[in-house]
Amino acid sequence: MSHFALEAELAAPVQRWMQRQGLRVKAEYRTPWGICDLVGIALDKHRVKQRRKAGHHKALGRIERIGVLELIPTQASGSAIRLTDLLSAAQTNMGITVERELDWLLRNGFVRWSSERSLQRMDSWAPLQQRIVAIELKLQRITEALAQANNHSPLTRERYVALPLDAARRACRLRTQDFRHAGVGLLGVLPSRCYTLLHPGEHVPPEDTLEQRHCVERFWRTHFKDS
Repeated sequence: MSHFALEAELAAPVQRWMQRQGLRVKAEYRTPWGICDLVGIALDKHRVKQRRKAGHHKALGRIERIGVLELIPTQASGSAIRLTDLLSAAQTNMGITVERELDWLLRNGFVRWSSERSLQRMDSWAPLQQRIVAIELKLQRITEALAQANNHSPLTRERYVALPLDAARRACRLRTQDFRHAGVGLLGVLPSRCYTLLHPGEHVPPEDTLEQRHCVERFWRTHFKDS
């Protein structure tokens, strides 16, 4: 017999399970492909200190701005990109006008002009994330839950479906191969705690660096900037 009448009731014990692992958590996390019930993130403390020391306190914000930044070589690489080449690459890759985003990046110190009047980015602290975890909550409807969790592969390899413990045990007994094929982990939930019945697999598509970085910046704005 399930201890839960509503999917939303699963959120509190699952969130506590995430927080015990040192994750900061956002509920109802919006992605380009839909909403994820819970997303948690852990950042590298040393890199966080490096970012603050560099004076990069503001969150980068829009994913389009992050996309422009990602097209610019890092100072550590010794390379740079000319503005004309950046404009061409940005329009080809994202179909946006780059000048507005570049102006923000220059004003806030994320990008600088090199001596050759080319551009370099100054984010030697990136990437910040150690882990990103995405979890879908369901009372049942396992096929739907697996599909939703699988959608989050651009964001992270650590994807789980969380079910009431009795339903999770049945799913583990009857659907283990489906979970393993999707590379999705399975949590069994009680009001007081969670059990990891299956760990996420390794054989999933690679993460999308842009989506991960956007996720980091969203957490930076609300959880890390002043902590």
